[in-house]
Amino acid sequence: MYYSTSFFLSAAYFEMPNIKEQGFSHVSDEELAKYLSDAYKGEGMSDISVDISHNDKGKIVSLRGQKTIAGTNDTFKRVFYYGKKSLMVLELGSPAKIFPTLEMFKFEESLKIKQ
Repeated sequence: MYYSTSFFLSAAYFEMPNIKEQGFSHVSDEELAKYLSDAYKGEGMSDISVDISHNDKGKIVSLRGQKTIAGTNDTFKRVFYYGKKSLMVLELGSPAKIFPTLEMFKFEESLKIKQ
């Protein structure tokens, strides 16, 4: 995790060698979007948007939401990269007026997803 006075970045990676062969493909995009959106709402997020895409490495689910903390309207983004036997989760956040920051863009672009 990295944070400054104006933004934060975080990444977590999970190997899941015992997951079934179909991985996460058995969960529909609609089910996943609803589940993750409801969880984000449970964290106090509002104005939530969900974007789901697929590539040769798996499924990518991106959530974006708003939350007011200490009187500041903040924007948060959480991205899930579902591989066949792995999951990577990114967290990005900053005051809404400067979201996304250049550092966030560079951080997201620097990640290399392998499978």
